[in-house]
Amino acid sequence: MVVAHYTPTLYPEPVDGARIDVRWHVGGDYSVHYVERWADGDRWECRWDRHPEDAGRRHVHPPPDAGSPEPADLPTDYRDVLATVLAFVGERIEALRDSSAEP
Repeated sequence: MVVAHYTPTLYPEPVDGARIDVRWHVGGDYSVHYVERWADGDRWECRWDRHPEDAGRRHVHPPPDAGSPEPADLPTDYRDVLATVLAFVGERIEALRDSSAEP
């Protein structure tokens, strides 16, 4: 497993920290989990998976709580999956910063 912590300065004040946990398994299955920790103790999280599941082998556990899995058309190559997740996180950071700038 690889854990990458984001620099807190990327986020507006209510977010205390964020990380991505990446797990790849022999055979090509994976789990990529994004988690934000908020100052009030809440978490905002989502997860992208490839493993046997009723929702389909490739699926996502959507935010804000990485709830029940939903089918997802995720790339098959792990590098493309990681690029998809990093793009999602970049958009999430941008949206948080934009919303904190509103009066």
